[in-house]
Amino acid sequence: MRWLVGYGLGLAAAVAMAASAAACSVSCALSFASGPVSWLEVAIVVPVVSVVAFVFVQAFRYTLRPGEQAPDHIKWRILQEDEEHL
Repeated sequence: MRWLVGYGLGLAAAVAMAASAAACSVSCALSFASGPVSWLEVAIVVPVVSVVAFVFVQAFRYTLRPGEQAPDHIKWRILQEDEEHL
């Protein structure tokens, strides 16, 4: 954006160009998805979205509470195996 202002276009013109580019990209994205939706597409998209949502929730949950203090956590199994080999 700074180079546009430097070439004499002015800040208002630079903002107008950015706004029109953003509007074009949004309208192009919305028009790409327009069209007839078949039941096959719905049958494919719904399970995929649900799996992605489930994985996201689980990743977020395990990021907040990894459960490292639980006795069945993999960390303890690795530490016990290292003690046995010593």
